[in-house]
Amino acid sequence: MPAALDKSGTYRVVLECDRKLPEPKQPFFLFRRLTGREFRGILTMSDKLTGGDPVKHLDEVYDMVRSSLVNWGNMVGPDGVKIPYKPKDLDTITNLDDVRELVGGIMDGNQLETDQKKAPRRRRRSVRKGLS
Repeated sequence: MPAALDKSGTYRVVLECDRKLPEPKQPFFLFRRLTGREFRGILTMSDKLTGGDPVKHLDEVYDMVRSSLVNWGNMVGPDGVKIPYKPKDLDTITNLDDVRELVGGIMDGNQLETDQKKAPRRRRRSVRKGLS
């Protein structure tokens, strides 16, 4: 089954500012794998965030991030109250820097999986060719 169709194919993104916390307490965002079309959209969003006026495209960027977000965990407000998962509230718990980092995490989460799967296949093919 293609990774983008596998509902169990998720990965976590932890913001840089939270990585110093013990792992069980780190706030995290859980994303699903993207299709090729969705990944192209993330690349476009990344370009919009890094060039020109990112604020102009902020709603678009949040919508794109929400489209692959499936959950979050360990989110606690300044008052110590747990923040339940509601994708529409993503822009109430993150800022521009955070959403940039989430876009980068989505790109990394999808590229790493692809690269890891391709490398062993290439090695197997070259080994098979050598044995023929």
